[in-house]
Amino acid sequence: MALLLLAGLQVIPNELYEAASVDGSTRWQQFWQITLPLLKGPFVIALLFRALDAIRIFDLFYVFGQRTVQTMATLRQLQDVRRHPRDFAPGVAAAVIVFAFGSLISIILVPLRRSNT
Repeated sequence: MALLLLAGLQVIPNELYEAASVDGSTRWQQFWQITLPLLKGPFVIALLFRALDAIRIFDLFYVFGQRTVQTMATLRQLQDVRRHPRDFAPGVAAAVIVFAFGSLISIILVPLRRSNT
């Protein structure tokens, strides 16, 4: 996330800051009027990556936790998956739900990125 935001900061031309300081704006005004609006695109992309990573992390805790889950939200899903070792239907359903959440987040965040251009 830091690298994406750093790349976004490096793309902003210094001439914008020079022109703003000639016009008499403070550093705080330059930050709010120049830096943040121009970082909207990279910030949305970084947020999309982090949100999709957060959704994908369930299987890591499930496998390394030896199928013991401490939260109530994942305990219910664990009970659904624990029916039979050869029953893949709950796992496939969980994968479809994770895909649906990822698609929903992408559908929400991609238009935010496009409205910046």
